[in-house]
Amino acid sequence: MLLVTRADVNDPQTAAFFLARALAPDAPQDLAAGSGGGAGRLSGVQLGIASPEQLGDSLSGGMAPADVVLCEAGNVPAAELGDLAHYLDAGGGVLWVIDSAAAARAIQDLDHQGPPGGVSPVRPSGLAAMDQGQLATGIFTDPILSVFEGPARAELLRATFGAIQPCTTVGAGRSLLTFADGSPLLAARWVGKGRMAVWCSDLSPATTQFIKGPAFAPLMQQIVRELAPGVPLPANPHPGQAARVPVAGPYRKAAGTALHLVGPDGQALRTDLGAVSQSAADGSQIMLAALQEVGPYRLMAGNELVGGVQVELDPLESDLRVEAAAVQAPTTAPVQAKPAAGPAAGVGELDARRIELWPYLVALGMGLLIVEQVVLLVGERRKADPKT
Repeated sequence: MLLVTRADVNDPQTAAFFLARALAPDAPQDLAAGSGGGAGRLSGVQLGIASPEQLGDSLSGGMAPADVVLCEAGNVPAAELGDLAHYLDAGGGVLWVIDSAAAARAIQDLDHQGPPGGVSPVRPSGLAAMDQGQLATGIFTDPILSVFEGPARAELLRATFGAIQPCTTVGAGRSLLTFADGSPLLAARWVGKGRMAVWCSDLSPATTQFIKGPAFAPLMQQIVRELAPGVPLPANPHPGQAARVPVAGPYRKAAGTALHLVGPDGQALRTDLGAVSQSAADGSQIMLAALQEVGPYRLMAGNELVGGVQVELDPLESDLRVEAAAVQAPTTAPVQAKPAAGPAAGVGELDARRIELWPYLVALGMGLLIVEQVVLLVGERRKADPKT
C-alpha cells in the first residue's frame, strides 16, 4: 500500500500522521524512524510513503501497490495523474482525500487523463468549503460499510466533519456516506478493473475529532481492503530465472549486510547478498540471482523471516503432467480381450470334473409320479369302502 502526501507523517498535527497509523497500526516505529514506510507484523500491511512527484515511479515498479491513498497531496503533476489512471484501469484501488482546493483541481485533471467516462465518482462544485457537517444517510449494505453495526454505526453517523469540499456524484459514482444537503462524504465507483473512492473533507485534527475516535481506523482499513479487486502480482519465477523479493521495512536499508537466503532444503545458500542489486531506491525489494531448485526460498535476518519467494516449475515442464498421465492411464487405455479361463481356473485350483445332473432329475421326476399315484389309489379305496 502506498500513501502519497506532502505532509510529514511524523507530525501529529497532520492528517497523514493519523492515516498512516490507521492503515498500518502495528508498524508506527517504522514510520517514526524515517525509513519511508512500515511493514505490519500482525496486519500484514506494508505501507510505503511517497510524494506526488514520486507517484509514477512507485506505480511502474515490479510490484505495484494494491492500493494508493492520497492525503494532503495538493497539486499532482499531470504525468503522475496519467500513470494513476492507467493503474486504476489495470485493477488498482485509489482512495483520494479531497482536503483542499488544490486536491479538487487535481481530481478534475485526473478525469481528463482517464477514459471518456471519467475516473472520479464525484465532481467538485467549486464552491467554498463548508465549515462543519454531519452525516444524514449511509448505504451500510455496501461491502465497505457492511462491518459497521450497532454502536460502531452510531459513532460514524454522530461524527462531525469539517472543511467539507462540496461535490456531486457523477456517472457511475455512488455516494456511500451522504450529508443532509445531498453532498457526499464518501463515494466510490469502478474504473476498468479497478475501483476509486473519494473522501470529501479534511481529516486533520484541527477540523475533526473523528480521526481520534474508534471508528476511523476500521473505516479506512475497510475502504482500502474493498477498493482493490487485485493488481496482478508477478508470476512466481521458474528455475533459472531471477527473483524479486520484497523486504520488510526495518531491514530495507541494510538488506545487503543483514540478510541470508535459505533454500528449499532448509540450508543457507552460498549467495553473496551484499552484491545483490536493489530494485527500489529505498531497498524495499532486492533482486536475487537465478535460482535453480524448485521450492520456497526464505530471506532471513537471523532467525526472523523478512521476505520470501516460491520457485515453481514451468507448466510445460511440470512433472505433474507425467504423474497425471500415469494415474489416468489405466482408465484411458484401450481394453484388450483376454482368453476365457479354463474350467480348472479358480480359487484353490478346484478339480475340473464335469457332473451330469440329468439322470438325477429324471429319477426325481419318476419318484414324484409314484408318490402321486399312491396318494390317488388310497383316496379311491376310501371312497369305495367308508369303513376302512
